[in-house]
Amino acid sequence: MATRNSYRHIQENTAALRQIPLATVIPIAFPTAAGPTPGQGPGVVQWQLPDGSKVNVKITAQSDLYKIWSGPHSGKAGTGAINFLVDLGVCPDFPSAKAWLQDAVPTLTPARPPTPHREAPPPPFQMPHFVRNPTEAWPLIADYLTDVRQLPAPLLRTVIYHDPPAILAGWGPKYGHYLLFPCWDHSHPLKDSHPTGAILRWRHADRDPAPEWFGGNLRPMAPGSHKQAGWWQIGPADAATLVLTEAPIDGLSVAASLPTVTDRAPDLPTDLAICALGGEAGFTPRQLVGHRQILIATDNDVAGARFAAQIRAAALPGHIVERVCPPAGYKDWNAVWQAQPGLARATWARVNGGLPGCGHGGGTLRRPSQQAGAIPRRPPRWRFQTALRWRSVNTNPKEGEARTVTDQPPEFYTTTEVAQILRCSLRTVQNMIQRHQLPATIIGKNRYRIPRSALEVLLHPETAEEEVIPCAGTPVDP
Repeated sequence: MATRNSYRHIQENTAALRQIPLATVIPIAFPTAAGPTPGQGPGVVQWQLPDGSKVNVKITAQSDLYKIWSGPHSGKAGTGAINFLVDLGVCPDFPSAKAWLQDAVPTLTPARPPTPHREAPPPPFQMPHFVRNPTEAWPLIADYLTDVRQLPAPLLRTVIYHDPPAILAGWGPKYGHYLLFPCWDHSHPLKDSHPTGAILRWRHADRDPAPEWFGGNLRPMAPGSHKQAGWWQIGPADAATLVLTEAPIDGLSVAASLPTVTDRAPDLPTDLAICALGGEAGFTPRQLVGHRQILIATDNDVAGARFAAQIRAAALPGHIVERVCPPAGYKDWNAVWQAQPGLARATWARVNGGLPGCGHGGGTLRRPSQQAGAIPRRPPRWRFQTALRWRSVNTNPKEGEARTVTDQPPEFYTTTEVAQILRCSLRTVQNMIQRHQLPATIIGKNRYRIPRSALEVLLHPETAEEEVIPCAGTPVDP
């Protein structure tokens, strides 16, 4: 950087010396020169030197132009003060002409301009080595997140096979002991962006990392991560509701606690996203843009309260901000999930009268007049039968034609209608059919007919007895 700045200064200094007016240089180099007298043409003057040479000079906004008409140097022409001194023999070469001008015309010699301090942009983040085949990465991920953290395997498979995957298994002698949670700038389309960092997690419960590996830290950031440039998130970037957690494992625990996330339907609601910040240093107000409801699910300690206050201060006037603190006696949401999954589900089912798409009956089908992204203000017991009654018969009404709705639930549904009811993507429904998780009849190429009875069994599996949910804030022994 210093060499580049020095070279730039030399270029700027040389250009300034060329622009010194010849009307200033000629009287100093030739004290007895006569002139200037008007020449032929606009802006042209003539000088007569002591040896009889006549020099025509045309004054311009940049460097002056000159031409020698008579004398020993007749026929030479050029631009600027430096070339003028060399052509008339005052200086033998280019460097000596520059030195002559700096000594003879010190007041016109430009001072070295201060070089502005410009920090070099940080290098792009390089993702650590990881296992690229999800099938080979699954045992490494499940060994910790399922066996130790007790997170449901169907949810983890959904996250792993997402594009891009939200969980990676490190590879190599060093990163092979860590799980990677990639961070992206979710305010831009992911296909046009690059990972900005990764949150690491030591995946061995029986031993701690060596001191030379990130200082023995269990949850370090990958080297070169730009903390505020991106964040870990699952769910759509334009979701109406955003849940903020401190660690990705807490975010996965919240996802497992949602009423609609089950082993048979592990997908998140379409209008809810869960974000993990990796600590206070990873928070940026850009994470709140595009969301209407902000749910702060930080840890139940002093740092979590301070973090929640920081998020509240950055919220915009239109945001609905609420803190969903873990019940008393638990530090974070994964501790609640491991000890009492029922308590975790009951707590999130009561949040704001039920999260969007998280009623007790599973997926809901919106009314035709309901705007996309809006949070339904429905009681938590708006069950599956009510959702089925809002099935549109005329899906593409013409201009001036009313959209008709039937109150009788049909016996069969298409894959598009099932995706609306389950609040998931069409690809997810097709995958469930191919994996025989959802009975269906083939009626054409990539066209299926799903019976209503199979959908009811999927959303309401039979249970021996209803689970008794303990009150929030009163942990009991599992």
